[in-house]
Amino acid sequence: MLLLLVGSRCTLAGQDAVLVITRGGTYSGRYESNSSERACIRIATTEPVILENCVLRGPGRLIDATTGGARLTVRNCRGYGLPPPSTTRPGAAFWKLIAA
Repeated sequence: MLLLLVGSRCTLAGQDAVLVITRGGTYSGRYESNSSERACIRIATTEPVILENCVLRGPGRLIDATTGGARLTVRNCRGYGLPPPSTTRPGAAFWKLIAA
């Protein structure tokens, strides 16, 4: 996994996401989730976040910005939806965002 953080803090291998971003900054890398319950990236800050040149793969949400107030810019990122492990779960979504 390649990770570029510029003036930022994050948590790797969070319980509900592969990468949990808790501070603003620019983030790049490859993130994959094998669970439709676990996002590749979760935005847990209201500080400005830029996701740039990321490759995301997973059966559920690839980017989760549902905590409210996220200021998110996504540039040149690729997302690949994987089949859900269960037929009772919905398929992948590039991101889920709740506006403030």
